[in-house]
Amino acid sequence: SIRLVYHEAVVSTQSTGGTRVDVHSKERNAEGLCLVTVYGPPDACQEARTIIIDIISEEDVEEGEDAEEGGQERGSMDIWVDTGCLGKIIGRGGAKIRETERKYRVKIDVKKDEVEGGETKVVLIGAKDDVLETRDFIYQVIDEPDTI
Repeated sequence: SIRLVYHEAVVSTQSTGGTRVDVHSKERNAEGLCLVTVYGPPDACQEARTIIIDIISEEDVEEGEDAEEGGQERGSMDIWVDTGCLGKIIGRGGAKIRETERKYRVKIDVKKDEVEGGETKVVLIGAKDDVLETRDFIYQVIDEPDTI
């Protein structure tokens, strides 16, 4: 399962940003994690890093493991967002949501199939403080007046 996750991460990152990803699977630290080296333009390398972390983080959460990040326990929070405001947090082509995930080091999962009373469920996954900061940021973005 983990090998599949790494393979998926490598294929995703190499195909999206012109990067080369080397997974040093024989070199593992005390926690069993291996070194991953990403080569390419700085922006593409950052995007590759985000994709790899997202894929590995999704695996941790799905398996219900007690993962920690920076000494903080990882978790998730459900928030409900006015469906008409989703564009403000997703952005053109998903640019805003990817930027927010990178900035706050969280995974944002918009559950478009879970709508109640005109609001859509959005799941924030990451370290507790990062999740809280992301929630506050999303509410701030939603409250901003629309610009033309």
